[in-house]
Amino acid sequence: GAARAAVYGLAQAGARILIVNRTMERAEHLIADLKVDARAVTHDEAGMSDASLIVNATSVGLAPKIHESPWPEDVPMPPGAVVYDMVYRPARTKLMEIAEAQGKRAVGGLGMLVRQGAAAFKLWTGVEPPIDVMFAALYEKLGSHA
Repeated sequence: GAARAAVYGLAQAGARILIVNRTMERAEHLIADLKVDARAVTHDEAGMSDASLIVNATSVGLAPKIHESPWPEDVPMPPGAVVYDMVYRPARTKLMEIAEAQGKRAVGGLGMLVRQGAAAFKLWTGVEPPIDVMFAALYEKLGSHA
């Protein structure tokens, strides 16, 4: 789901894409299935690349397994990379902590969750929802667990 959408969207935007997956075979299958110009690589290869964006589209780090990360702590991330973790709970994931410890900007998945909900709401009702109210309700609901 999320990985396919991210890869497809980035490919349509003209990004050069490197895919790290649990296995090279799965990464290569994703590339072939989507028919995009991308390359399957290891964490080490991705870390040595000039990637400007790292996207986590897995459930690794999602509660209750909040102490896990899809990126090994001992593998440097590319210089200047921004990390986008689609996981939204917890709001600050282990991957984000690793990225920030390496001096990278890290963004969590709450924004994506709200905007997906807003898009679905508009699709079904034809009404543009108030994004700010949706964010406020989400933060209130999740409280300190966000």
